[in-house]
Amino acid sequence: MKNKKILIAEDSPTQAMILRATLEAKGYHVVHAKDGAEALIMYKEENPDLLILDVMMPKLTGFELASQLKNGPNPSKVPILLLTSLTEKSDIVRGLASGAETFLAKPFDEEYLFQIIERLLDYDILDKETKLLLGDKLASKYNDQSVSFLLSAYQTAIKKNKALEKSEYELKMINKNLSHLVSERTMELEEAKKKAERSDMLKSIFLSNVSHDLRTPMNAIIGFSQLLKEDLIAPDMKDEYLDLISKNGENLLGLINDIIDISKIEAGVIKCNYTNCPVNELLTELEKSFNNYKFLKDNKEVRLFFNRSKIPENLITITDAFRLKQVLSNLISNAVKFTREGVIEFSYKIKDKNTLLFYVKDSGIGIPENKINGLFQRYEQVKTSDSPDIGTGLGLAIADNLAKILGGKLWVESDFGKGSTFYFTIPYKISDGPVLEYFPKAPAKKIAYDFKGKTFLVVEDDLSNYKYLNAVLKRANANVVWAKNGESAVEEFTNNNSIDLVLMDIHLPKMNGFEATRRINEQGRKIPVIAQTAFAMSGDEQKCYDAGCVDYIPKPIVPEILLLKINKNLK
Repeated sequence: MKNKKILIAEDSPTQAMILRATLEAKGYHVVHAKDGAEALIMYKEENPDLLILDVMMPKLTGFELASQLKNGPNPSKVPILLLTSLTEKSDIVRGLASGAETFLAKPFDEEYLFQIIERLLDYDILDKETKLLLGDKLASKYNDQSVSFLLSAYQTAIKKNKALEKSEYELKMINKNLSHLVSERTMELEEAKKKAERSDMLKSIFLSNVSHDLRTPMNAIIGFSQLLKEDLIAPDMKDEYLDLISKNGENLLGLINDIIDISKIEAGVIKCNYTNCPVNELLTELEKSFNNYKFLKDNKEVRLFFNRSKIPENLITITDAFRLKQVLSNLISNAVKFTREGVIEFSYKIKDKNTLLFYVKDSGIGIPENKINGLFQRYEQVKTSDSPDIGTGLGLAIADNLAKILGGKLWVESDFGKGSTFYFTIPYKISDGPVLEYFPKAPAKKIAYDFKGKTFLVVEDDLSNYKYLNAVLKRANANVVWAKNGESAVEEFTNNNSIDLVLMDIHLPKMNGFEATRRINEQGRKIPVIAQTAFAMSGDEQKCYDAGCVDYIPKPIVPEILLLKINKNLK
């Protein structure tokens, strides 16, 4: 059967190439004609054992070529297989009329193609043997091509019907799965829409509350500042007004910091600055800071303390000290807010070799069980009939997210009416490296610094901030030179050899503080530059040191800490 010659007539080069490769892989010798007219010529020259004709060809169609070969004066005994995508009844009739033995519908199955080819070639052998035994007339009757063609059409129809049934089943399954997926996706979209609508509603409420909370301290600051301008104010009232201005200023700063932090969390841009952190020192500083708040000073019913009874000695871990302090500060602030009397206790312990566990415990009003799930949600504020109407409600959401960013988690246990305990973990990573001073502290007693004969270059683009720094430095008898931007600072430093220290704001017009510091240091005079910036976020400190600053102080600037840093760096 192999080495039989097959002539294929196909006008499509791609289909011809595929068909030729398929046949040759089975051992058939293949010759190719690109249309019906060329196939007629090659038929006479090549003497093939089988013809495979495409029906739709230019010049001479497969039907026409088959008819010429089979219905002429000398009918060809070479079997013809028609390849066609036409499967209507009229096409079958045309195939029968043309004299072709059979046809195969496109696209075809290779295995089925070879079955037909082998049958046709066997049929040709049988035809020759039949002639020898029965004679031409009987053989002609036996060799009724119409039976073969109809059989082929029937087989093709069955095959197509099975393929259609399979396709129909597959389509039904796809449709069923698709319906399920569409339904599932619709539900997901509905849920996402509800969440988005709720988020928008909560943000609107939050913005309304923020607007109110911003105006409240601003109103107090502006109002009491105007009252202080009046001449007839008793000294005790003046002190009270100043305290109120200071308190509202701190509240306003806290609110702004919360808004900045939650925005950074939502944008996913908070980065941690991991260094060696002295945990006991951090908690001790928090205890001192909170106990210096006027609310806790004046409120004898509430006691805040750092429980040192079971803590490790001089524990140092690798973490972001700024963010760790922020989580604890937010939890302590929350406890102070909701505790009218009793004790607020905070501390930590080594939970296991890889984990530190911190806690803040209060004896406040507690949290109802049905409110706990929404406690750490952004823009939501859990309120009860006894809860104070203060703050944005962002503190716990920020603490929860920062705990996760640090590699831990935060949770709460509460007994409504008796108090709450907030817990959070961070990874415990031991380090033997040096510990930097993370928490600059003002001296316990005020020191009268004297910088007489010293000249300080203050680089600050905001007039109010400059006047504040000028007043602080003048009280210490320093000479002050002012530059309003980075370019002016470099120029002033270059032309003034009497400058002993530079106070450099970082965010400046024309040239930022980092670049100005680099250019000042390039002059080689080794004059200390202290960075001061309102953008006191984790990582800013290292950027300042990388630029060549010797120290760093965040805004709002505490006078005692500023003077302490200046004195240290002048030495």
